[in-house]
Amino acid sequence: MASLPPHNSLAAIRSWLGLILPLCSLIAQANEETEADAETLLFLNETAFYCPYTSCSDGRPGYVIELVEKIYSNKGYAVHIENVNSWSRAIFKTETNEVDGIVNIAKSSSPSLLYPKEAVSNLNIEAFVPTHIDWQYFDTNSFTQLRLGLVQGYGYDSVSPEFSQYVTQNKDNESRIIWITGTDPLERIFEMMMIDRLSAAIEDRNVGMHILKKMGIEDKITSRSIYNLPTIPTYIGFAPGKRNSAMLAELFDQGLRELRSNGELAQILSKYGVDDWKDSQINDH
Repeated sequence: MASLPPHNSLAAIRSWLGLILPLCSLIAQANEETEADAETLLFLNETAFYCPYTSCSDGRPGYVIELVEKIYSNKGYAVHIENVNSWSRAIFKTETNEVDGIVNIAKSSSPSLLYPKEAVSNLNIEAFVPTHIDWQYFDTNSFTQLRLGLVQGYGYDSVSPEFSQYVTQNKDNESRIIWITGTDPLERIFEMMMIDRLSAAIEDRNVGMHILKKMGIEDKITSRSIYNLPTIPTYIGFAPGKRNSAMLAELFDQGLRELRSNGELAQILSKYGVDDWKDSQINDH
């Protein structure tokens, strides 16, 4: 049988525990208070599927959401992403400083917001048309053959100066443009194309193909190139009237550069099957 330690050893152990246990409790309490006291940043995201950037149909958040959460958690912030049905409403709430920011927005959608230097994507814009329509793009006049479905609040000014002018000239002409609002606008446009109420959508290729596959109609609607279009950068847009917006934009730039240099950005992008957009041509309107 093992012998018991001497009485003075037991006393020393009790004394040591008496010091350590309260210290451990204080450390745990401090950690809890730090987590509770961490400033929470509120960003808005459109509920509509916009994979691989945001809101994928398989439940993944999208790589832009992952980047925002990763960057600001590394800087000591808590992050809350609020999904909203209306993109126009999300822009309005950010412009009026009700939230900290909005994710994956083209500058032309809201010039008044504060933007970081670093973009989060470069959109490749194409025309989506039913496969039975014999249509090719030659110049802006080619769109007169189509009835476009466009989403209210999207930054079509960034597509090209010519397309922006076309939209401005025809925005109230329902034989050429129908404006869609509300939940899942691109899905609704594709549904209207399937019953010949619309004949085309203008959207990023990755996003459009993801939704067509989700709907099971990728053999019914196809994408057609709109020649000579540069890619369109999107950003995290920050509330223009909040005191910390400039700092948050700078922290985002720092954080993204850190993730790019240490390889974590590539790891996140690989989950969505996309490459770093850094070296892509951009059209920063």
